[in-house]
Amino acid sequence: MVKEMNLDINEDVLMLSIYLHDIFAYKSRKEHHKLAYEYILQKSDKYLQALNDSTIKVLAFAALEHRASIITNFTTIYSQIVSIADKGKPNFERIILRCYETVKNNFTSQEELVENIIAHINEKFGRNGKLSKHKEYAKYYHKELEQMYKEIEDFTKNKNNYYRQLLEGKSKDEL
Repeated sequence: MVKEMNLDINEDVLMLSIYLHDIFAYKSRKEHHKLAYEYILQKSDKYLQALNDSTIKVLAFAALEHRASIITNFTTIYSQIVSIADKGKPNFERIILRCYETVKNNFTSQEELVENIIAHINEKFGRNGKLSKHKEYAKYYHKELEQMYKEIEDFTKNKNNYYRQLLEGKSKDEL
């Protein structure tokens, strides 16, 4: 991806950014980016202590800013690259599963589940969703995003058909 984008960066710093950005995901999925940011800024191990302050800041911000909620005004190009790579190539099926995992405990019926998934997908990944504001991601994955937008629109428009196909006869535990 970096070579395709033709960027002048330090590959060692980029690799460290990628390595460290999810280092605390096992502790807290919701707060892991903040935990990693603090860990890096505090130079919490001997390897980080060996790095200069400028590199530490690059690494810390890459960890902090990689989350889906951060889509503009990246502190460094490293943050932007880690953010794009972390999101991965647009994939409708993966997004459906991810959205299901996010909302599965917040519904009382299968119909409500489908409505929550549709709302979540459109809010985060739809044509006017949060991801669409990530300009560099949109530029890099333009064709894939257009395909995914069409799939999301089709899913939203034909939710009853998808509902029957995806959920018919399955209990909440089987999904």
